[in-house]
Amino acid sequence: MIQKKAPSGTLFISMWILALILFFSGCSHKTDIGILSRQSSFSIPSELQSPWIQNGCVLFQLRQEPKFYPGNKCIFLSDGSFLSASYTSLRRFSPALEVLWELPGHYHHQLNLSQDGSKILTLSSDIFSKDKKTFVEDIFLVISLDGKLLHRRGALSVLSEKDVPLLAGSPINSKIVFLKAAGEISHFNSIYDIPHNLYQNKYAWMKEGNVIVNGNGHGIFILSPDLSRVLYYLDYPHSMSLSLGSLMLKSNLHDVQVTPEGEFLVFNNRVNDASSFYSSVEKFDPVKNEITWRFTAFPKEMFFSPACGGVQEIGDLIFFSHITAGGFAYSKKENAIVKFFPGNNGSVRGLNPTQQLKLPDPKVIQSFFEKQK
Repeated sequence: MIQKKAPSGTLFISMWILALILFFSGCSHKTDIGILSRQSSFSIPSELQSPWIQNGCVLFQLRQEPKFYPGNKCIFLSDGSFLSASYTSLRRFSPALEVLWELPGHYHHQLNLSQDGSKILTLSSDIFSKDKKTFVEDIFLVISLDGKLLHRRGALSVLSEKDVPLLAGSPINSKIVFLKAAGEISHFNSIYDIPHNLYQNKYAWMKEGNVIVNGNGHGIFILSPDLSRVLYYLDYPHSMSLSLGSLMLKSNLHDVQVTPEGEFLVFNNRVNDASSFYSSVEKFDPVKNEITWRFTAFPKEMFFSPACGGVQEIGDLIFFSHITAGGFAYSKKENAIVKFFPGNNGSVRGLNPTQQLKLPDPKVIQSFFEKQK
C-alpha cells in the first residue's frame, strides 16, 4: 500500500499562492464579487514581461540573482546615485558607493520623492516623555536632495490640532526596540505629496503639493506643503479596528495616497465587515464620501494582510503587495489580476517581508545601472 506524503512547506506555500492567483477577483463600484482570473487568460503587458522589482533596498528580476544595496528603504536615481534610509540614518550614495551626505535619525515605513522629484518625504522618530516614561513620536520630514532639512513636524502637534487621541498601547516594533522606549504615542506609516488632480482648484486641501500622511489608529491627514497646518482630517470609516497586543487600530490602512482623479488610493488591512477578516485595495472619493472601486479576493478571506501592505497605480495597472504572498498586478481594463510576482513568501532570497514590493520606473533603473558602471 502506497502512503501519500504530506506536502512540504515549500509546496504548501506554492499551492496557496496558486490558489490566490486562480481565485482573485477585481471588482468595481463597491462590488466584492467579480470575474475569476487566471494569468493565462490575458496577454501580459510589455512592461510586466521582465520588470525590475524593488523590496526596500533590494532590486531583482524573476529568476535572477537579487542586487543588494545598503539600508532598509532606497530610492534609486537616474544619475546612478541612490538614497538610503535605515534605523540610524538617511544617506545619499554616489554611483561609486561614496556617502555624499548623511542625516542621523531613526527612519521608518516610507521614503518617497515629491511629485516633481526635487524633495524627499520620509518618516522618522523622536522620544516623547509621558508619565515619567519615554514613548516614540513619529516625525514628518521634507528634505532637499542635497540633504538639507526643509520642513519638520511631530505627530503629537498634528494629533493635538484635531483632538485625535494618542495611542494607548503599542505593538512590538523596530521603533520601540531600537529607541528603547516603553511604547509609541503614534503609528504613522505613509507620507506623500499630492499630485495635480481634478479637485485641486475647488478644494484648498486637495491642492497640488500638499502632504498626505496616514496613521494607524489615527486616520488620514492632509497638511500644508510646509507641514505647518492641518487642512483635512478623516477617520476612515471603511476600515475596522484590529488588535495588536494592547493597541487597537481604528483606521487600519497602509500606503495612503492621492490619484490624479482626486481619490484616495489605500491598502485597507481589514475591511469594516464584522462577519469576516479580509483585506482590500480601494479608491475612496473624499468629496463624495464613497468608495468608487474596491479589489477583494473570492472568497474574501483568501486575501488578508493583518500588517503591512502597499499599492501603486501605474497607468492601467494597480500593483499591490501582500506581507507574505508577494505582488499582484491588476489590470483595470481586464478587471483581473494579469501578473503575480513571488517575493516575500521566501521565493526570492534575502527579501524583507516588512518592506513592500514596488515596480520602479524601468527607465530610471536602466539609467541607474548604466551610471553605476
